[in-house]
Amino acid sequence: MIMSSPASLVVIEIASGLFSVQFVAFTFSVKDFIAPEVTFLKPTTEASKGKSVKIANVSVSDNYSETVHTYFCVRDPKGTVTTIGADKKFVADMVGVYTVFCYAFDEEGNSTFVSYDVKVK
Repeated sequence: MIMSSPASLVVIEIASGLFSVQFVAFTFSVKDFIAPEVTFLKPTTEASKGKSVKIANVSVSDNYSETVHTYFCVRDPKGTVTTIGADKKFVADMVGVYTVFCYAFDEEGNSTFVSYDVKVK
């Protein structure tokens, strides 16, 4: 008979004779070494100067963790990096290439970056 409680503890009952029962217990843990997968969905790659640009939605998946945290930022043509707020927009206030980044990490600390460029005219 195999019983488990909690999920990381396994107890095995071994009958070695008519009146002899032995229990063996051990614990295990699962280690996750694979980073989440993140994909931007239909990103806007062109915009006009002075306009608000909404960043693309993302698809996020992970092989183990149920919780994946995501953070977004944008680098402007001069190299200044700004965190993107909850509205997921930024104002393209100069001509050039903006780069939108998504940083994602899971419960084990595995992380990944993805990005796309927005050309502003």
